[in-house]
Amino acid sequence: MQVLASISYTKLKQIGVGQGMNSEVYLADDSQLGGQVAVKEIEKVCFANPTEYFNEAQTMFAAVHDNVVAVQYACQTAKTISLAMPYYVNGSLADRIQSCPIQLGEVQRIAQAVLAGLAHIHLAGFIHFDVKPSNVLFSNTNRPMVADFGQSRAISSNGVVTVPALYMDAQPPETISTAVATQLADIYHTGLLMYRALNGDPFFKSQLPADPASLMARIASGKFPDRKMFMPHVPPRLKSRAAFCAARSSARARVVESAAAISSQINARVAHAAS
Repeated sequence: MQVLASISYTKLKQIGVGQGMNSEVYLADDSQLGGQVAVKEIEKVCFANPTEYFNEAQTMFAAVHDNVVAVQYACQTAKTISLAMPYYVNGSLADRIQSCPIQLGEVQRIAQAVLAGLAHIHLAGFIHFDVKPSNVLFSNTNRPMVADFGQSRAISSNGVVTVPALYMDAQPPETISTAVATQLADIYHTGLLMYRALNGDPFFKSQLPADPASLMARIASGKFPDRKMFMPHVPPRLKSRAAFCAARSSARARVVESAAAISSQINARVAHAAS
């Protein structure tokens, strides 16, 4: 028996301005839940087919994990699709690296958590495709959590997925000529994430070429970002880990087994350093 119910929320202010490709996120008050939530709104005209309206919500629901932001509920209006999620006051990784690097131990902790979340997402049958600083949120207990499944895609039976629209500076090298990708795309994005966290975003953005053609050429050749150039305080072990995750696909494929494997390796190193 189908039940049609009503949901309402009051938008308080827009948050994460300019960080979404086809959406807007609002801090909202939900009187039914009795608290504040983050609501992502996507206009229906952004979807090619009505059957896609709740793909993102369904992916989040399928990939529930301690290091993945959960969906509270999903609903629709005449013009938009809305996804309600917990609102975290601790912000995102983008907030923390916008002017300088973060502590080395914190980079390892975040990378391990992100990879743990990605491992679960992959096991659930999806590739995230948009792991970036603004999509790593911190829970109210400061736990790193992977957010925003707007670009995620279901993994096909042969493990290959057609690449969705991506930001140019985050394009995995192998996708430039093939337009297809595997789970290694998420590993590449994690490498970029580590590189940006280790060096700070100004260091990363200073390497951006002025024109798109040069950027694509440098990504394809493995020269953006420069994996040999790090801030002086970054030790060799973290340089090699970030560089190897962000390597061109042939290098990643030779070494990487899974996000879970890398997460375990980083976790073991953190435990060893603490002992």
